[in-house]
Amino acid sequence: MSQSSGALPIGPCAQAYWWPGKMILVHPLARTEPGFYISAEPWMALPSNVNHAILGSAIREVLLAFQPNVPVPDYRSPAWKALRLARIHAVGVRSERQFMNGSKLVGISTVGQNLRFTPTRNGGSIGPDRGYRDLPEGIIEAPLTIDTKGLGLKVIDAWARCA
Repeated sequence: MSQSSGALPIGPCAQAYWWPGKMILVHPLARTEPGFYISAEPWMALPSNVNHAILGSAIREVLLAFQPNVPVPDYRSPAWKALRLARIHAVGVRSERQFMNGSKLVGISTVGQNLRFTPTRNGGSIGPDRGYRDLPEGIIEAPLTIDTKGLGLKVIDAWARCA
């Protein structure tokens, strides 16, 4: 997620991963002082068949945990390695490859008075297309005031748009 000059300010952001038939992981992002985003705690693992309102509630909770203006981490530090591994271990796997295998990611951002759900394409963990790539044509928006059940349903709709 990036912010260009002249764009609406981007507020709290989160990510929601789904492994169909297995589990869901939601967590906040933190915005560094230079303006790029990194994964942050808490990691909330849920069963894949969780009630829509509970999913929506978890998303609200991680959006509230958003951290603006955190220092840029030292990517060689044990603390950074522990944070990276915590995300992977939260879903019971040992590697980024296992984490990405079969997962669908939706980015959730606050833009003005709306929540924006951005589906992604999973390019795997190796090769020139590795990582998750935003699919702007699949973006869904909802007002910040959406109820928790509606919030859960919106992220499920966005996961359906992932490739």
